[in-house]
Amino acid sequence: MAIDLADWIGHHARYSARVMERAISATHLSRHREAFGQVVIPSRGSVLASPEVADWDPEPDYYFHWLRDSAIVMRTVADLMAEWQLEAIDVALEIERRNVEHKIGAVGFTMSEENLMRILAHPLVMVGTDAHLEVFGVRATHPRNYGTYPRVLGKYVREEGIISLGEAVKKMTSMPAERYALRDRGWLRPGCFADAVIFDPATVADTATFANAHQYPVGIPYVLVNGQVAVDNEVTSAGHHGRVLRR
Repeated sequence: MAIDLADWIGHHARYSARVMERAISATHLSRHREAFGQVVIPSRGSVLASPEVADWDPEPDYYFHWLRDSAIVMRTVADLMAEWQLEAIDVALEIERRNVEHKIGAVGFTMSEENLMRILAHPLVMVGTDAHLEVFGVRATHPRNYGTYPRVLGKYVREEGIISLGEAVKKMTSMPAERYALRDRGWLRPGCFADAVIFDPATVADTATFANAHQYPVGIPYVLVNGQVAVDNEVTSAGHHGRVLRR
């Protein structure tokens, strides 16, 4: 058995009218909304519209709006409540009304740093991004797309010291490769594909934030993918050296 973990207490998901009833807010109110045609009982601590923030939350919830509506992208629920003079549940409905494709993305902070560190340190836990390919600078996204692995090395190894450097590297390389039966990946040894990340343990760090996720990490001068240089002196090469992995 093994578990994968993304090292962020803020999660990212897409929401639409189909899940709005359950995802809509921490207003502690039961109201009749015509948009639903029923009584909605908001759920405390919901990710889509929570103006109340627990003690361990670093920042309030954010909306992502896939149509890049400048009035909404990367705005907090609390900000939109104040600007539009609406309750949280009505802010959510207004965003849904503006989005003709009925696709809304949101980041919610429903996890604690203490739990994350305790789970990350467990020997059965490996690191995963839970991310997807992005076009740099295009539409709002989660910082995990750019900073998951550097964050492990910089924050949880160097700063917090909850796992050793060797343990961290294992959780990000050989452990997931073995879990997915990729026998020629995840190791630096003869017969394996030359996938290598050269980083400085003293400086490696993530720079992406929830407010500005499109930022590359620092402290990683070179990257090899299938034996080809993909990053040279912190400059990404023009070539595409990856390939689809099959067991």
